[in-house]
Amino acid sequence: FASFIFAYFHIIYGSLSEVVGAFFLGAILGLCYIRSKNLFVPLIAHLSYNLILVILTFGV
Repeated sequence: FASFIFAYFHIIYGSLSEVVGAFFLGAILGLCYIRSKNLFVPLIAHLSYNLILVILTFGV
Protein backbone atom coordinates (compact mmCIF):
# COMPACT_ATOMS: atom_id res chain seq x y z
CA PHE A 1 0.00 0.00 0.00
CA ALA A 2 2.80 2.42 0.83
CA SER A 3 4.30 1.85 -2.63
CA PHE A 4 1.08 3.11 -4.21
CA ILE A 5 1.23 6.24 -2.07
CA PHE A 6 4.90 6.75 -2.94
CA ALA A 7 4.06 6.38 -6.65
CA TYR A 8 1.06 8.70 -6.34
CA PHE A 9 3.24 11.54 -5.09
CA HIS A 10 5.48 11.09 -8.15
CA ILE A 11 2.62 11.63 -10.63
CA ILE A 12 3.65 15.29 -10.85
CA TYR A 13 6.71 14.23 -12.86
CA GLY A 14 4.38 13.39 -15.73
CA SER A 15 5.29 10.11 -17.33
CA LEU A 16 3.78 6.73 -16.58
CA SER A 17 7.22 5.11 -16.59
CA GLU A 18 8.32 7.39 -13.74
CA VAL A 19 5.24 6.50 -11.71
CA VAL A 20 5.81 2.77 -12.29
CA GLY A 21 9.48 3.21 -11.40
CA ALA A 22 8.50 5.08 -8.24
CA PHE A 23 6.15 2.23 -7.31
CA PHE A 24 8.95 -0.34 -7.54
CA LEU A 25 11.43 1.96 -5.81
CA GLY A 26 8.86 2.44 -3.04
CA ALA A 27 8.57 -1.34 -2.68
CA ILE A 28 12.35 -1.69 -2.47
CA LEU A 29 12.61 1.14 0.06
CA GLY A 30 9.81 -0.47 2.06
CA LEU A 31 11.73 -3.74 2.13
CA CYS A 32 14.83 -1.85 3.26
CA TYR A 33 12.84 -0.48 6.18
CA ILE A 34 11.26 -3.83 7.06
CA ARG A 35 14.62 -5.60 7.06
CA SER A 36 16.56 -2.90 8.91
CA LYS A 37 13.77 -1.53 11.17
CA ASN A 38 15.56 1.78 10.79
CA LEU A 39 14.05 4.68 8.83
CA PHE A 40 17.48 6.06 7.97
CA VAL A 41 18.30 3.06 5.74
CA PRO A 42 15.61 3.78 3.11
CA LEU A 43 16.19 7.51 3.56
CA ILE A 44 19.88 7.14 2.64
CA ALA A 45 18.97 4.74 -0.19
CA HIS A 46 16.49 7.29 -1.61
CA LEU A 47 19.06 10.08 -1.27
CA SER A 48 21.69 7.96 -3.02
CA TYR A 49 19.26 7.05 -5.82
CA ASN A 50 18.36 10.71 -6.39
CA LEU A 51 22.01 11.74 -6.33
CA ILE A 52 22.90 9.12 -8.95
CA LEU A 53 20.01 10.29 -11.16
CA VAL A 54 21.11 13.92 -10.90
CA ILE A 55 24.70 13.02 -11.77
CA LEU A 56 23.61 10.89 -14.75
CA THR A 57 21.08 13.44 -15.97
CA PHE A 58 23.03 16.66 -15.56
CA GLY A 59 26.61 15.39 -15.49
CA VAL A 60 27.30 17.20 -12.24
